[in-house]
Amino acid sequence: VRYFDPDAIFISDQIGISKPNPKIYSTALRAMELQASQAMYVGDNPLNDVVPPAELGMVTVWARRASKQQESPRPPTHEIWSFGELREILRRDYGVEISGRDSSAAAT
Repeated sequence: VRYFDPDAIFISDQIGISKPNPKIYSTALRAMELQASQAMYVGDNPLNDVVPPAELGMVTVWARRASKQQESPRPPTHEIWSFGELREILRRDYGVEISGRDSSAAAT
């Protein structure tokens, strides 16, 4: 739990709103007291994981690794082919440093 706050994980079945309903993203933003521009959503389905959060103004990352779609109906902020690329985007574009795998992260 080193990188993720358990209170910042929103599971559609638990809150009763399914993707691509934008209310799931709005609910998470309100709960975290964030503006849309302060949040990033990473997902592999452009229709469910890029379009709705982008329409709210969130930063979007399309993880193309598993996607069979050639294009997203709405361009994401970033595209990645592996989650390793996300570390560089966070560092370069947002000033967020995430160290490599270490024993304390693996133990939590």
